[in-house]
Amino acid sequence: MSTTASGAASDSITYLSQADAIAVDQELMGPVLGFSVDQLMELAGLSVACALAAEYPPDVSVCYPKPTDKPLYNGLIKQISSLGIPLVSWTDLQAAGPLSSLADVVVDALFGFSFSGQPRPPFDAILQAALPSSAKTLEVRLEAGRPLAAQVKALLPGSQPPFIVSVDIPSGWHVEQGPPGGPAAEEEGTALQPDMLVSLTAPKLCARYFKAGLQEEGGRQGGRLGGPLHAIPRHALSFHVMSCPTSPNILHLFTAHPTILCILHGAHHYLGGRFVPPAIRDRFQLRLPPYPGTAACVRIGGGAAESAAAATAATAAKAVVAAAAATVAVQAKVADMRISYERGGLQEADFAGRDPLGVFDEWFKAAVSGKVCEEPNAISLATCDAQGRPSVRVVLLKGYDERGFIFYTNYASRKGGELATGFAAFSLYWEKLQRQIRVEGEVEKVSDLESTEYFHSRPRGSQIGAWVSNQSQPCRDRSELEARNTELQQRYSDESQPVPKPPHWGGYLIRPTGIEFWQGRPSRLHDRIRFRRATPSDSDPWVMERLQP
Repeated sequence: MSTTASGAASDSITYLSQADAIAVDQELMGPVLGFSVDQLMELAGLSVACALAAEYPPDVSVCYPKPTDKPLYNGLIKQISSLGIPLVSWTDLQAAGPLSSLADVVVDALFGFSFSGQPRPPFDAILQAALPSSAKTLEVRLEAGRPLAAQVKALLPGSQPPFIVSVDIPSGWHVEQGPPGGPAAEEEGTALQPDMLVSLTAPKLCARYFKAGLQEEGGRQGGRLGGPLHAIPRHALSFHVMSCPTSPNILHLFTAHPTILCILHGAHHYLGGRFVPPAIRDRFQLRLPPYPGTAACVRIGGGAAESAAAATAATAAKAVVAAAAATVAVQAKVADMRISYERGGLQEADFAGRDPLGVFDEWFKAAVSGKVCEEPNAISLATCDAQGRPSVRVVLLKGYDERGFIFYTNYASRKGGELATGFAAFSLYWEKLQRQIRVEGEVEKVSDLESTEYFHSRPRGSQIGAWVSNQSQPCRDRSELEARNTELQQRYSDESQPVPKPPHWGGYLIRPTGIEFWQGRPSRLHDRIRFRRATPSDSDPWVMERLQP
């Protein structure tokens, strides 16, 4: 049954037994209240994120070690991508080295009270990723006496682990009885000792064994310095591991960079899961602290009230963390910026015997309909001068057909001069699709009739702009350009009269001799399918081949 104890604010707080915790979840997802598991996951995740950000403000990347073609997973991937949050593969993280040397915060949410059975790949490897071969195997009991042999030495105090934030139930702890072996095991360093606990809905009975407050001098060393503050390597990583019993293949692992100063062992206990309706509260006689304002979490201290010294140190440290995080965010290494490519692959059978221009049309329409960006027709156009010195710029693709690819520009510009060599290349990259297209070919001007027809389809201001700008030539300042624009706007103010096309402006056609279709894949083992031919003549057949990434 539920029990109560005195909390940090001297309020009576309910601690749930395992049976009551399961009953609360069942009631929430029952026909009366109608919560779905993904709704509860989202609300719980928001609570954990808010609590974590309050103490260890992160800069987040996301890793799903085991992608799955399920609606919940696909929806999460779309949401993450639309927010511009980097995706990192577990394979890349695993290859980077031991987690204990990469992480400054581990968010431990793999073993909740409803988890049962042995962890399946790749979750078992994640648990053991940073362990030495001599790692001690502990027998822990998680639910209804089910045993789980877990090598957890990497997160034990003797291994100087990163800071640990446990969600609801610390890994290896019993829902009601706390750490395996009882308080003595925690004192001896043979049980996981989280630095922060985020309880959901209501604290479970095991939360009574969570020790809040700062350790005295002589506390954990290395991973935690004896004393109130600890400096963490500037570019350390922060990991968040979470599994849901109804979707055990979905696992979230977040990486963070800017955390520099953190409070010591057991300083923080938060309550999250602000979705307990009055009917649940009354039925289970829950006594919980009020949530401030619209907050998704509330600080409740630990199993015992925090000391004034701990609270003062926490406040001071958070101020330092905020200032340090702002500084480190600017200094973060560009080399640490990466995502994992998880959106599918390319098979030769899907390209064999096809016209690559037809494939381009299919991919381009998918990018447009998918609204991958404001201008999916923006191409990076590369040219070379007579000495072979390259230059590149972004222009807009304005058409494509069986001949090739068309864009328009100023013939007297730098690119116009370099296009006189007769060759060019361009690429498109659509990050949301994790796709790239590369095109190489021979260049020629389109007919003046075709250029004029397109010119008069442009907005009138753009037509006048083609006369205003002597593209690529220096000018004194912006005012010179504005003055010429004002003059030409007045000259062509009669909108009943067309603006003539400048003789130095028109279109180019790239007749392709090479078209490559690229799809990002995990671990940088990307798919590349290339079509090539010696000349752009229709009589020269395309050859398809796979290229190594």
